[in-house]
Amino acid sequence: MSFILDALKKLEQEKAARRGGTVDISAEIVRGNHRVSRTARRTGPMNATTVGVGIALLIVVVAVAFVWRHRGVVRETESPAVEVPIVPRDTVAVERPPVPSPPRREEPMPVRAAAPPAARTETLPPPPQPRPARSETAEPASPPAVGAERVEDSPQGGASGGSGGLTVSGIAWQEQRSLRRAVINGLLLSEGKTVGGARIVEIMPNSVRFSSNGRTFEVSISSAQVGK
Repeated sequence: MSFILDALKKLEQEKAARRGGTVDISAEIVRGNHRVSRTARRTGPMNATTVGVGIALLIVVVAVAFVWRHRGVVRETESPAVEVPIVPRDTVAVERPPVPSPPRREEPMPVRAAAPPAARTETLPPPPQPRPARSETAEPASPPAVGAERVEDSPQGGASGGSGGLTVSGIAWQEQRSLRRAVINGLLLSEGKTVGGARIVEIMPNSVRFSSNGRTFEVSISSAQVGK
């Protein structure tokens, strides 16, 4: 009962605050009780029951109104919090660096296949050409060679110390000494070979150097021996 009275007091205070005046709730409650008691005496037990039900309904209505008002006050106090300005996402968002575009693939230019070999052929010097013509033509000349060998093998050639009867008819000269060849007395020989009692020391482009009995001499192509 005290809870109901407190609720009624609060409701009357709120109404008085809205109207601008003050109301003595205790006096009103006492007056209401006196009125109820008087009407109860007049109307009898039925009126007392009706009044009790009405008071109960009134209390329920007041309680519902109080609760509803309390909820409205709570909503009013909470509503300003919703109105807080929201920071736009554009200002908070982190600026991302621009994504670099993929590099364009440049199509390779057609390369001429013949250009590199042409450059190499221009830079490289031509290889030295041997002289196979004389050597090839001199090889079939077997009769003079046989005659020369016979002259060298004769006692007259031995008396001359192996320095006579040497004829150079062709030379195939190369930078590498092991590949050098010379046609001497119709025979194709290399350096270090011996012919007519003389050893071939060196084959040069136009002559051949021989060594015989501690003496060195040169014989040019298609010419007689030259002593040194």
